[in-house]
Amino acid sequence: AQESRGLGDVYKRQHHDLFVPPRVLFGARAPGGLGNPHPAAQGAAMIEALPAFLPRFFTGLVVNIEIAVLSLLIGTAVAAPLVAMLVSGRLLAVPASILVAVLRAAPTFVVMFFLLNALPRDFAPFGLQIADWGLAAVILSQAVYVAAYVSDNGLVALRALRVRDYANAVLFLPNLARAFCVVLMSSGVAAAVGTPEAIFITIREAERMPELGDRAALFLMVMVFFAIVLHSAFALINMLRFRLVRWLKQFVDEGQPEALLN
Repeated sequence: AQESRGLGDVYKRQHHDLFVPPRVLFGARAPGGLGNPHPAAQGAAMIEALPAFLPRFFTGLVVNIEIAVLSLLIGTAVAAPLVAMLVSGRLLAVPASILVAVLRAAPTFVVMFFLLNALPRDFAPFGLQIADWGLAAVILSQAVYVAAYVSDNGLVALRALRVRDYANAVLFLPNLARAFCVVLMSSGVAAAVGTPEAIFITIREAERMPELGDRAALFLMVMVFFAIVLHSAFALINMLRFRLVRWLKQFVDEGQPEALLN
């Protein structure tokens, strides 16, 4: 008879744990009941783990930032010729617009697992040996989103420049910063392929905690951290965007270069 397997074992691939086992969130039920701990013990394990967890978490966050930076660079490099084709004649604009539409519609998670499973492990594009194909698949899948996003916004910026609408053209820069924030937040999908980024480290730390309350508190703390970072970054981008547009309008309307410095 075939041996029964749990959900955490079914969705498992060699070298990569693709999903979090249910025991990470709910733990094992104590014999004869739920086994709820004494209220005074709730949260103790998480508090004790913080001094060791936080340095590992922020080290993992650096990996998330690296993923976002590389995805932004690769995606922008792909988008640049596409934008040039879009503003050229119809002969090049039509195939470029079709390609951008495909990139825009491609689901990041599907692209990531396609790259992870379809390409051979010894695949070396342009002679480059890739040591971690899981991490490379994450970066390239995020770069697909960036390429579509930059192509759309770059086309708007170039069209604005052609009609001397500098206020709208310069919005390309804050929009690029917004794309970086989005990719930074979505880079947590790297946890699915075993990349030691912030979410992966949080999941592994939760596995070591015996009580549901401690695990829930840890996940909640990480969620609040990312929510604060995301909303703070977007608020800063919107503020800079508003000030940049106001400065440029004053500069163009009054023809005073010094207005940019006030």
